[in-house]
Amino acid sequence: MKKLIFVLIIVLSVGICYAIKTLTAKHKDYLNSGIAHVNLGKYQKAIDDYTKAIELNPKYAEAYNNRGVAYGLQNLPTCACDDSYQAGLLYLKGNDRTNALKCVDLMKKVDSSSPLIKKLMDKIYTEPKNKN
Repeated sequence: MKKLIFVLIIVLSVGICYAIKTLTAKHKDYLNSGIAHVNLGKYQKAIDDYTKAIELNPKYAEAYNNRGVAYGLQNLPTCACDDSYQAGLLYLKGNDRTNALKCVDLMKKVDSSSPLIKKLMDKIYTEPKNKN
């Protein structure tokens, strides 16, 4: 009985590791597909791909950033700023202020009056750097 339980634990562990690895690979596939769709001018398909990448990995800053760009290209400034803000927060969590500032730049381009610009700038310049 103990051997059976031990074998089941090993099988489940391997299965979980495989599932995690598969999900990680898939969110990057959706990001790459989104990039290809943007390059073809298929912005809604790109947004759908980026959304799937975010569903698979909700902390995927690059997917939020790219979806924000696609929303901007579709002239949807509120959605673009929301995603750029979220990307900026995620970049900051990873101690990446450079990309967080690029998110501010994107927001300024699509809606210079967005209150999220100041909100993200305040976080960039007032929060202490994470020590990783």
